[in-house]
Amino acid sequence: MFFLRNRRPDRYGADLAAQLKPGHPLYEKIKKEVLDEYESDDAEVDAEVFASIDKFIDDMRVRRLANGQILVETGGAEDGKEPDAEDERGDGAEPAARRGPSIRSL
Repeated sequence: MFFLRNRRPDRYGADLAAQLKPGHPLYEKIKKEVLDEYESDDAEVDAEVFASIDKFIDDMRVRRLANGQILVETGGAEDGKEPDAEDERGDGAEPAARRGPSIRSL
């Protein structure tokens, strides 16, 4: 492309490329088109991502309520005690603060 622009600038646009800078009408037109397209695509993608996140969170909330209802109907967790507010996993494991020293601290 370098050779073509330098040897035949009338055909391959070396003159236009040198003149096409900020402030040139063609430059401003292309810039406006690109920015408009970018902003519209960005808004659509953002809306899709937010909608999928909202759906995911709503599904999590529904599953949590259903699991809580099952725990109430069955009388609590398998070992007879309900999970603490600190124990959000619900697997009965003790939180790290109540376990005692770890092997690495000894």
